[in-house]
Amino acid sequence: MSQSVVPIPRRGGATETPRFGDATEWEAREAQRQRELDEARARAAQMEKTMKWWSDCTANWREKWSKVRTERNKAREEAKQLRANLDIAMKEANSYKREKNDLEMQISQLKKEMEKVHTLMMKHADQFHKTGICDASEDAEANGRDANCSPDISSDGLKNVNSEDGLVTKTICNDMKDLDIEEYILKGAVPKNAPDMDEVSAEEKRLIQQLSKDDFDEEYLLQKISMLQLRLDEAQKTVQAEREEKNILHKTIEKLSLDIQEVRDRQEELRLAKQVKTY
Repeated sequence: MSQSVVPIPRRGGATETPRFGDATEWEAREAQRQRELDEARARAAQMEKTMKWWSDCTANWREKWSKVRTERNKAREEAKQLRANLDIAMKEANSYKREKNDLEMQISQLKKEMEKVHTLMMKHADQFHKTGICDASEDAEANGRDANCSPDISSDGLKNVNSEDGLVTKTICNDMKDLDIEEYILKGAVPKNAPDMDEVSAEEKRLIQQLSKDDFDEEYLLQKISMLQLRLDEAQKTVQAEREEKNILHKTIEKLSLDIQEVRDRQEELRLAKQVKTY
């Protein structure tokens, strides 16, 4: 770089030329300042790039954490909903269990009633069977007496005596039969070796009264047995339906438990990922 040296006037009229070393030093300083300026510009550009990178990273982290927070809140809501559904299912299961126990008690009561009705029918059948045997023996005895009477006897007195004996015997048998029937009706068709009437239930008493009034209405008993059988069948169907619903509820509870466990695992993974990203 060429530079003309301009003479500097002095006081005495003479001129003085600057030294060459001063110009070189000035150029060196100017070059150093230029380098420092370039370095400052480079550092500023690098700092700007760094700030931009940090800004992008911050935006990305904010977006990611927003998604994570949304998923976490969603998982919490799902867990809360599943917990509420689990509580409702448990309450329904308990109510179904109570209903099942009630139905089982009703079934046992119906079975006991059917056994009592069957016992009463057997007792009445035995009583009527004994009454029929008594009638048959009385008829046989009367026929035997008639056969023992000789037809060759011509005395009217003997005939009258025999006929009177037959009438008296028949009358006595009829009276005994009527007494047996009245006693049977008064006792409610229960034999002497029957248990104490205090232990008989209200349903059995009502059946006994109905049987006494209707002279052992077999059709009524059959209808009663049919009605009890229908009630028993309906109760068994109800118990079966309740059992199926209980199985369905158990499966639903297991599914909800698995969903809750899955949500918890997801929440734990999100928590661990958050800790790793924080470090």
